[in-house]
Amino acid sequence: MKKNIFIFLIFIGISAPAFSRHITGGEIYHQYLGPGPTPNSSNYLITLRLFRDFYSTGALLDGVVNIAIYEKNTNIPVTGSPFSVKLDHIDLIERKGIIPCIVNPPQVKYQVGYYYFTVTLPDNQAGYWISFQRCCRIDGISNLAIPDGVGATYLGSIAGTDDIGNSGHNSSPQFFVRDTALVCHFKNFNLDFGALDPDGDLLTYQFCEAFDGGNTGEPIVTNPPPPPYSPVPYGNGFTASSPLGAGVTIDPLTGIISGIAPASGSYVITVCVYEWRNGRIINEHRKDFILKVADCDFVAAKLPISATYCDDYNVSFANQTPSSLIYAWHWDFGVTGILSDTSNLSIPTFTYTDTGIYTVKLVVNPGDQCSDSATMRLGLYPGFFSDFTSSGICVNKPTSFTDATTATYGVVNGWRWDFGESTAINDTSHLRNPVYTYPVVGVKTVQLIVQSSKGCVDTAYRDITIIDKPLITLPFRDTLICSIDSLQLQSSGSGVFSWSPNYNILNATTAAPIVFPKTTTWYTVQLDDNGCINRDSVRVRVVDFVTLSVRTDTTSCQGDPVQLTAFTDGLQYAWTPAASLNNPSIKNPVASPTITTNYQIISRIGKCSATDNVTVFVVPYPFVNAGADTIICFSTSAQLNGQIVGSSFSWTPKVTLNNANILNPIATPKRTTAYVLTARD
Repeated sequence: MKKNIFIFLIFIGISAPAFSRHITGGEIYHQYLGPGPTPNSSNYLITLRLFRDFYSTGALLDGVVNIAIYEKNTNIPVTGSPFSVKLDHIDLIERKGIIPCIVNPPQVKYQVGYYYFTVTLPDNQAGYWISFQRCCRIDGISNLAIPDGVGATYLGSIAGTDDIGNSGHNSSPQFFVRDTALVCHFKNFNLDFGALDPDGDLLTYQFCEAFDGGNTGEPIVTNPPPPPYSPVPYGNGFTASSPLGAGVTIDPLTGIISGIAPASGSYVITVCVYEWRNGRIINEHRKDFILKVADCDFVAAKLPISATYCDDYNVSFANQTPSSLIYAWHWDFGVTGILSDTSNLSIPTFTYTDTGIYTVKLVVNPGDQCSDSATMRLGLYPGFFSDFTSSGICVNKPTSFTDATTATYGVVNGWRWDFGESTAINDTSHLRNPVYTYPVVGVKTVQLIVQSSKGCVDTAYRDITIIDKPLITLPFRDTLICSIDSLQLQSSGSGVFSWSPNYNILNATTAAPIVFPKTTTWYTVQLDDNGCINRDSVRVRVVDFVTLSVRTDTTSCQGDPVQLTAFTDGLQYAWTPAASLNNPSIKNPVASPTITTNYQIISRIGKCSATDNVTVFVVPYPFVNAGADTIICFSTSAQLNGQIVGSSFSWTPKVTLNNANILNPIATPKRTTAYVLTARD
């Protein structure tokens, strides 16, 4: 008998980690019971509520758990911590009854274990943390990067006197146990995560982080540590604030989680509920739960309760809960007095002829036992377009925003600005034309959400660049004018311009003043954008005349190009005649004359000019004939007979010629030789 007991204990010891993955959620809450036995102390009933999947093959709920309490400001454990607490009782919650017209209905059934103990705590300023840790959550959690073997920390909070006052007291809100909602993948659902506050405090809700705790090697944590705790490893596109994906949200006032469910699987979600008293948050309570999304399907028609369409008269419709079980659709688009405002398409588009309020109805599988219907109120007011402008781009200076939204029907009556400053939390406004001062330079994505009295809502985005000083753009920073001329300076930028010095200048407070200096002058432009200032300068060089000289006359063979060259401080050029030039308007064009030509250049600086000339003499190419090839015997001579038309000539090679400077020299080569006659002109 002893041997059998020993083998059983070894089996349990080895198997505990493998079968400890059973937790599907939990929370810790407290109830104020009254003053404690000593002055400035309070009695509390502490409750740990743990959820276990009834169909899990993992460990059962623990018969005894360890719960720790710490002072918030010091993380020092209170006297008696950790507290050993026995399991009081287990409740069963499940979805009951037969659900008609559903395929693959899920089994939803949980054990809920309750652990109670009372404790007396001294009243303090910061309050207390209550902590329980256990490993592990169920395996296969879909919204975690590590889906298996993840532990859990359940954290409770007792408010201190800094939040509730020296004479105040507080009990936790308690979440309703409504965790058996039917949730089918890719279907609309509603899950009530609301809570009831025994003190009548206002409650608000949001998704928050689930905490890890314990490990597979030590699943039972005998002395839970104080905060902070590591969050569970969210992944696969899910986060603590979006644990079920972008299609699911939580109502901050009711705690109702709703939207389009993600793919089938298990998802850990944590909801934090905040208690508000006298306009401020006094405490936070949280509940952690693993939601099962089933691979089920059912017939349902769902439309928004109401919607406003403000783009045009063509409106598209779709059932928000599509299903493979739906085989027929009937739409009525709500136009009174006609029968043609219907469609049997699954996703129809209807063109309305007028604005107004319409009641749209959808019936799926009409006449079938598994039929459903839905209606919606549609407001149609096309011609609503959001837009805005802004001025001021300097850091630490005001940037003004102006709403430029247009509404054909109704009036714009709501604005929500997000100025895109990632380093601040106060970068929003509900004014129509707000002003915001950016503390940091960079590109800011500004968002404006507007609404109209007809219910239209639209969003506009625009990137603005915040810099440390306004940008000045100058097309040139150095130029030349003649003393009898004027010049219009050019600049661009956002803000107020002013130019200096005030010397021979018109319109000095514009972006493009006119100047007429008699001597070389530096003009400085200042740009002021709401007190943010930048400066730049332009040098205007002044001359009394144009300097100009050209290359000397030259001779060119007929058809050959010649580079004409001018040496001048002029800014514009005109060469004539232009016909034989590649570009008569540049300083150094290429000429290709066929006859001797005199070229003239006019070089200008404004109204001042200078003229010069250069002649290109054109001569034909020279003619040359060295005579016919001939054959001679070794050590004999031959007379060459050359002919040319040109001014000079030469023979090569010269060494075997009796006279290389005549056209008919005697050649005495030692071997076969090619004699070359070259003519020049």
